[in-house]
Amino acid sequence: MEQLGLFDVETSHLATARRALGRFDLDRAEAALLAHIGIFTGDRSAQALCDLVRRLRARRDAAAGDCVELDALIEIRSDVPEDMLPAWHFRIAELAELEPGQAYVAGEPIGFHWLAAGQSARAIQASRVALAAATSDGRARAVLADALYMSGEGESARREYLRAFMDDPAAIPLDRLADPAVARLADLARHEYDLDEPVAGWIPAVGIVERIFPLPHPALPGLSPESPDPARPRAFVEFIACERAGRTLDERVDARRKMKALAPLLFDAYLRAYA
Repeated sequence: MEQLGLFDVETSHLATARRALGRFDLDRAEAALLAHIGIFTGDRSAQALCDLVRRLRARRDAAAGDCVELDALIEIRSDVPEDMLPAWHFRIAELAELEPGQAYVAGEPIGFHWLAAGQSARAIQASRVALAAATSDGRARAVLADALYMSGEGESARREYLRAFMDDPAAIPLDRLADPAVARLADLARHEYDLDEPVAGWIPAVGIVERIFPLPHPALPGLSPESPDPARPRAFVEFIACERAGRTLDERVDARRKMKALAPLLFDAYLRAYA
């Protein structure tokens, strides 16, 4: 019975430390580890973990000065081991949400930090809060799309990816999109369709042609099919909307003529895809 009691104490302190580290709560983690080591003095792995936590605490406290914990944690980002980064992102997101009106922290939407912490549901929630205040924030919408994809909601994710690239293509990090089919569109734009840089602006059009994204509604919000600017990659999508909204053959032919002039290879693929 005495051995069982010791085992319970061991697992209790270690479980407390692990839960604390899962939230990057360095103070609680250190206290629990010290309590464990006080009983099990020969546990070298626990001692090594405690030493690491102490170093991180010391760096955080040195960085803090007059600033808040959130700023101090951002400053010690480079000191955090790779396997502790999800917990670091968790704490960053948790603290950031305590700041009224804050949508970005450490250069990223709060939703990104929740997603990096493995919290897809909280990433979706945070992204929707951010988008309620700034509907055209392409970066926050791309995080929402990533989180939806990671949650198994592929169709909803692709609608959000399309909207993100329509609203603000330059803001979206192409190298870390969660959906590989969407990430591949940039390479297709460059190599298959010979489209000009920046290719991010072409992703909506390429995605529609490749049947990754749905065809745009003729009255898709934000489009201006009456007078699209041919200098913008987005114009190809607007011309598709024009063609679909055309009431006469002449109107539809005119829209197709403009698509062909803008991107001949993409236009040919569009005809094959939707013939």
